[in-house]
Amino acid sequence: MRSLFAAAAAAMVVSLCSCGNIGKPSPDKITRINDDKGAVSTTMVFDDLPTPEQKVTHATTTTEEEAKPVEPQVQLSDEQRVQQLMDSMTTEKKVAQLFIVRADALKTDVSSVVINDDDYYGVTVCDDAMRQVLKDIPVGGIILGSKNIVEEGQLTTLISELKAASTTPLFMAVSEEGGSSSVLAQSRLYETETMSPAQVGADADTDEAAQLGTDIGQLLIKLGFNLDLAPRVDTGVSAFMFSADPQLNGTLAEAEIRGLHSCGIITAIKYFPGMGNVNEGELLEPASTDKSWEELMQSDLKPFIQTFDDTDMVVVGHLMTPNVSTDELPASMSQLMLTRMLRQQLGFEGVIMTDDMSLNAITGNYFIEDSTIAAINAGADVILSPYDLKKAYNGVVNAVYSEEISEDRINESVSRILMVKAKYGLI
Repeated sequence: MRSLFAAAAAAMVVSLCSCGNIGKPSPDKITRINDDKGAVSTTMVFDDLPTPEQKVTHATTTTEEEAKPVEPQVQLSDEQRVQQLMDSMTTEKKVAQLFIVRADALKTDVSSVVINDDDYYGVTVCDDAMRQVLKDIPVGGIILGSKNIVEEGQLTTLISELKAASTTPLFMAVSEEGGSSSVLAQSRLYETETMSPAQVGADADTDEAAQLGTDIGQLLIKLGFNLDLAPRVDTGVSAFMFSADPQLNGTLAEAEIRGLHSCGIITAIKYFPGMGNVNEGELLEPASTDKSWEELMQSDLKPFIQTFDDTDMVVVGHLMTPNVSTDELPASMSQLMLTRMLRQQLGFEGVIMTDDMSLNAITGNYFIEDSTIAAINAGADVILSPYDLKKAYNGVVNAVYSEEISEDRINESVSRILMVKAKYGLI
C-alpha cells in the first residue's frame, strides 16, 4: 500500500512539475537582487500609512418609559463571531492581521538592521510611539526574543501592555523549544530547567514529551504568551530536534503538542517540508534539498503529516526543492509547495506561516514587497518578521488595491487566523 501511495505521489509531482509556470510568478513580479542592502530601508517612518476608518459614537439617554425588556443574548458560534469581526474590518486592518512582527519593529526610530539583529538592542518596554504604530497597523501578532527579556516582571508587563495597546487580540509568540539553549532558559525564567527535545528523543518517551509541552506551556501562559513556534518536527540531529527517526519525531511531537494545548498554548510545527538534513545554503542563499517528493514523503514529511491534525499552524522554511518544484522559489514563496502540495495533496487546513522573512536568504535575493506578495499569493497566511514592516505592509495593501492579490485570498487567510484566535478564546 505504501509503495502505491508513493508512486501516486510521485506521479502527481511529475504532472505538476510539467505544468511549467504553475505557481511561478511573473519575472516582473518577483525580482531577485544582487545587493541585499541596496534596497533595504534603514529607518521606519509611518506617517504615510493608510489611516483606519474612525467610528463616531453618540451618547443617548433612555427614559424609564422608553426602557424595554432586555432580550437574552444569543450565543454566537466561532464562525459567526469571526464573520462579524471580518465584516467590521477595513482592507488595511485585514492585511495587518497577516503579520507577526518583532516587538522592535514597532519602534519608528530604530533602523531595520538593529530591529532584525537577534542580540543587539531590544525593546523591553511599550512606549507611546509603539502604541501608535499598533493603532496604525493592528498586526496579527508580536514575537519576542531573548533581547526583549530582562526579568519576569518586566516581561509580563511588556506583554500585558502590548496586548492592551492592540485593538484586535494579538498572538503573543515565542520560539520556545525547551532545554538549556532555549529563549526562556537563557533568560533564567524556569524554576526547573526542562529537558531538550534531543534528550526526550533519546529516551523515546511520550510521557516525557507530553511533560515537556506542559512545562513549557505553564510558563508561557504565566508570562502572557499564547503561541509557541514549536515543536520542531524536522528529522535530524540537534538539541532542538527529537530524533533522526521520522516516525518517532511524529509520535513525540504529538505528545508535546498535547501538553502545550492542555495549557492553552497555540502550536506551530516547523519547518515544512523538513530542514533537518539539508544542504545549508551560503550566507545569502536559501538551504536546499535534492530529494524528490517521493523521497520526502518517505522521510522528512512523515512527522508533519502525522501531526497535521494536532497542530494549529505549520511554519514553512526557506528551502529550495529543485527536484520537486520548477518555480525556482523557496518553499515559503512557492505556490506549488504551499497550495498544491501542503494544502491540496497533504490536506493541511490550519494556518500556514512563513519562516522569518528577515533572514539573509530572503532579503539578499528578493525585494521586500515582492517576497511578501509572493508568499501570500502562494498560500501563506502569516508573514513572520518582515525585514521592514512598513514596506511589507504597504506593499500588500497596494497589491490588493491593484488586484495583484485578490480580496478573496486575503479573506481566506484572515478567516483562518481569526478562527484560531476564537478557538483559544482570544476573541
